[in-house]
Amino acid sequence: MKLKLCLVFVLLLHFLLRVKPLETPISETEWTADKIMLAITANNKQIEEAKEDMMKNLVAEATFRNVYIETRRGKGSGVIISTNIILTCKHLMDNLMFVDGKPATIVQINRDTDLMILSTKTREMPKVGLPEKVSQDEEVFSVSNPIGHHDLLVRGRIVDIADGMFYSDMHVFSGSSGSGVYNKKGGLIGIVSAMQGVPGMGFPYAVIVPIGNLLKMFE
Repeated sequence: MKLKLCLVFVLLLHFLLRVKPLETPISETEWTADKIMLAITANNKQIEEAKEDMMKNLVAEATFRNVYIETRRGKGSGVIISTNIILTCKHLMDNLMFVDGKPATIVQINRDTDLMILSTKTREMPKVGLPEKVSQDEEVFSVSNPIGHHDLLVRGRIVDIADGMFYSDMHVFSGSSGSGVYNKKGGLIGIVSAMQGVPGMGFPYAVIVPIGNLLKMFE
């Protein structure tokens, strides 16, 4: 019996000494790294696609909020901030005003800024979101009705914050006044009030009345 155990032990020891440690082939290591990189790339692509889908949804909502304003003084844009309530520019004010072809009445005027609230029958819309903070270099977009066009989307950044106003490199045109400016989360940060030329640039940039002034109007 002892002899058999000794033989088994010797054979087992001999087998263990002959077995080499397992090594992962280099090609397999590279394959795993490639797979990881592919997974990361695919994940990043999904994230970008999700961001793009979210932006499309935000633009769609901004388009639903955008209205066309007509007066004897001219034409412009406005934002449905809640059902039947429109925010636009005070410089469009007139005795006879139309929002998407329907007569509108003036509800409130802000004396200190170029903001005005109108009322008329609109599509059903929830109350617009209002961000707490706006930062320089922040990405923004706007949907407006420049002459000859409706629901025109423009994008840009906040290039300066000065004198109680925001300034953006978005392209704006006649008819953009009153349009809403949104951040990348869909929050309404302000209203396009004017366009101002910049020496050396082929297009004007947007002068925006901050949304903080809108909050004061509701106090």
